[in-house]
Amino acid sequence: MDKAKTSPCKGASPGSTGDDLPDDPTHSAPKLMPKKKVKCLPKGLCSESAEDECVNSSGAGAHGVEGASHPQDGFATCCEGEEDIDEDFIEIDEDSSYPADAWERLKVKVPDLRDMKPDELIVEGDRKHFLRFVCMSDTHSRVEGSDFVHRVPHGDVLLHAGDFTMHSSIPELHAFNDFLGQLPHKLKIIIPGNHETSLDQRGHGFDKGHARREQGLPRGDNSSEISEELRYLRGILHRGILLQDSMIEFCGIKVYGCPWMPVYASDGFGLPRGYQLLQMYNLIPKGVDILLSHGPPLGIGDRTKRSHHAGCVELFNSVTRRIKPKYFVCGHIHEGYGIRSDGTTTYINAAVCNKNYRPVHAPVVFDFPLPAPITVNDFHRMKSKRIKVKTFSPLP
Repeated sequence: MDKAKTSPCKGASPGSTGDDLPDDPTHSAPKLMPKKKVKCLPKGLCSESAEDECVNSSGAGAHGVEGASHPQDGFATCCEGEEDIDEDFIEIDEDSSYPADAWERLKVKVPDLRDMKPDELIVEGDRKHFLRFVCMSDTHSRVEGSDFVHRVPHGDVLLHAGDFTMHSSIPELHAFNDFLGQLPHKLKIIIPGNHETSLDQRGHGFDKGHARREQGLPRGDNSSEISEELRYLRGILHRGILLQDSMIEFCGIKVYGCPWMPVYASDGFGLPRGYQLLQMYNLIPKGVDILLSHGPPLGIGDRTKRSHHAGCVELFNSVTRRIKPKYFVCGHIHEGYGIRSDGTTTYINAAVCNKNYRPVHAPVVFDFPLPAPITVNDFHRMKSKRIKVKTFSPLP
């Protein structure tokens, strides 16, 4: 098949929602690499995976949970040799750069895919053995200082799948952190999205020295500046647990956070389709309970206003064939808001903003069963030492 004829490129590189997308959402995709198996990063590029239980001097950690902290400051620990990393890695798809063609071929792999209603995810009556998760994404600095905080359903755990800012500025990060502080959920787990360019460790979106000036510090050299700024910017979000290529485990429930997605107009956490993205997805342990991803997989909550599929082929293959989480929570494509299920995984696109960046979509709620004999009361009595965060190796 002549791919150039089936997927012509017609203009500017795609944007984060249908408003920004040209006629073809794969314009900036690179030439497809040869089909091959992709393994995890080799030894020497990362160290052993860590469980972090650091406590600061006041006893309150950077998560807003007493005594808890996160290992993000080093942002490089390992997946090599981890027991829960599956060795059967997914191959690069032959239509990796052509999602429309890939979906025509792959949609038969999810014959039971269907839309769901919100009340199908809720347990009626006694919730003693269930945790309530509240999901949001793509709030884009449109909910702070408004009555939206009162529209967020009560629950036990808040999940935010990224794009909580518009321009990734320091004032926006502070405002979002204050917003998190107004919410009653015991745990607030967040990941960055493509709009959070200043949180991308590759230095995208940095006004060099901005964070240092904010703290009244002298300008550092380039080798240390990004690391120091990144540590400061992540520290602003202390009301939540910021996951990036990392996993939090509590009460036997594993939640993994992955911000990486195909390159879009806002370049935070964007990678070319194919090999580089598959490297990141191969870090995700098989069988995590909840996968928090900014971008959607191919064909599921990924249609733009022009009805193009903007989702990732490698993410679809990884989720449906290897990872198989119980819940997949994402955003990014505002028009894809909704709930779907393929019979194995429930997919939630929780984008709060619509294509016009108005916060009109309601957060999505689901109840997750706790392993016996743990109860909701046990969760709320949980001490910080029971919260475990494992970080896996990001880009080499």
